[in-house]
Amino acid sequence: MRFLDADTQELIKRYIIRSDDLYISIAGTIGKTGIVPPELDGANLTENAARLVFEAGVSNEYVYLFSRTTDFQDQAGLNTRTAAQSKLALSRLSTITLPMAESEGQTDLVSRMTAIRDVSMTLAAMYTDKINRIDALRQSLLQKAFLGELT
Repeated sequence: MRFLDADTQELIKRYIIRSDDLYISIAGTIGKTGIVPPELDGANLTENAARLVFEAGVSNEYVYLFSRTTDFQDQAGLNTRTAAQSKLALSRLSTITLPMAESEGQTDLVSRMTAIRDVSMTLAAMYTDKINRIDALRQSLLQKAFLGELT
């Protein structure tokens, strides 16, 4: 990683992102979001991304999950202006609406969605393993067939 001197850091302090923020791509590929890992807390964003800072009681994980929905993607796409490169202006970014839940509801939804994601990742890994095993079995059977070892 590269570091900036204190004077430059002061000039770009609006582009410093914290681990409780959410970032969103606003140029090129519009609407890609993510949560900043703790080890990158205090990192600098490029002009192709914006940081979303939340009031107390709003979970960045909750908003991140919303940003993965088609509703959010549709709104981000509808709010995109294309010239040479797609761009989602910060003023238009503020027009995106999301359903808000109380803090406990946000936590509950994040927990449930995380559990579903974990189960689906486990199932995907099992599926991939089974596909690989079936392919290996097919290769083995083909080899035996060509060698005349099947009876």
